[in-house]
Amino acid sequence: MNRLRVVLVTPRFWPLFGGPEDAVAELALGLKRRGAAPLVLTARWEGHWSPQLLYGLVPVIRLPHPRTPSWGTLRYLIALARWLRTHRGEIDLVYLVGAGHEASVAGSVLRGHGIPIVVRAEIPEDPRGKRRSAWRLRRRCCAADAAIVADLGATRALAEAGLPQQIIHLIADGVPDAMLEHTTDRTEARAALAEINPMLTVPAEARVVVCVGRLCQGRGLLRLIEAWQPLSHQWPGTRLWLVGDGPFREPLYARLGDLDLRLSVNMPGSFDDLGDVLAAANLLVEPSGESISPRVMLQAACLGLPVVGCNLETLRQTPLLDAGTARFASPDDVPALRRAMVEMLDNPPSADMLAAARQRVVRQYSSNRMIEEHLQLFDQLRRYS
Repeated sequence: MNRLRVVLVTPRFWPLFGGPEDAVAELALGLKRRGAAPLVLTARWEGHWSPQLLYGLVPVIRLPHPRTPSWGTLRYLIALARWLRTHRGEIDLVYLVGAGHEASVAGSVLRGHGIPIVVRAEIPEDPRGKRRSAWRLRRRCCAADAAIVADLGATRALAEAGLPQQIIHLIADGVPDAMLEHTTDRTEARAALAEINPMLTVPAEARVVVCVGRLCQGRGLLRLIEAWQPLSHQWPGTRLWLVGDGPFREPLYARLGDLDLRLSVNMPGSFDDLGDVLAAANLLVEPSGESISPRVMLQAACLGLPVVGCNLETLRQTPLLDAGTARFASPDDVPALRRAMVEMLDNPPSADMLAAARQRVVRQYSSNRMIEEHLQLFDQLRRYS
């Protein structure tokens, strides 16, 4: 597997973080450490962005993606097809993030050339909060030699869409080494964040709740801020941080204005390293009712942070419930979400319970385990291509 030439195709990458691109970045860096030759192919969302850069030691190429609706996507896909066709002789394997149009493009360009195609299937929701149709999901993923999923919900969605069981591979996301080794305490983390972004300045005694992920419709973010409104009055100075970016940012900001919450709810954008963000908080909340990757929950557990979630299946994929460091709220019950947050803030888990959750994460969800499972699959696909 030495010098395996892997092209990772992802619509979003640095500096856009808060979704599957987090795991892709960790995978790219891990492959590089193991002696492979990864390259990230992504979209150039802003005209002033450089068309090429290094992320760590991993080359990144940004393809044009004008913001013009429809035409921007079409131009990006044309550029992707042209790049893959031009560089076919320099590719051993293509890893596609999401079951989008990129999978169809790669299939049409690379089919018959002995280059395995792997799709990391991010489902069941698209950025507009709508379920992808089963036939479209099946058509795009069937162009792949393997479909990787990071959670049980995605595994089930692919099976229900009719994908053969033998091409579906569950590989849970790994926790970055930097997160496992993070030593900053809450006071230091808050000071560091305040220096970077004054918006995140909070008193030492203030309670901070953080929600991390793409700001998109269908994630339960409106329910979250409605549940938050009474807490902002009950505990003046308390803050909710919505960390991430996405198409729902402006509607969210407008709703915060309607509820008079712009002083107690901050949207600081994305962070490629969540260490200080999580270390500075008292609680992580995930309002999505869908089964999603528990990646951020695992990182929270590493830093001794309790969790409130709205999907029991996602919580069951982490060591949090067994350790007593998580609470579940029905996704459609705003008062229940509020009560769960109050309970975890008023009566946080003991240090021993939080330490037990961390130990299980370190043991079961290391980044090295994720990289090794990917490499084993890549090796298998190359042998039979």
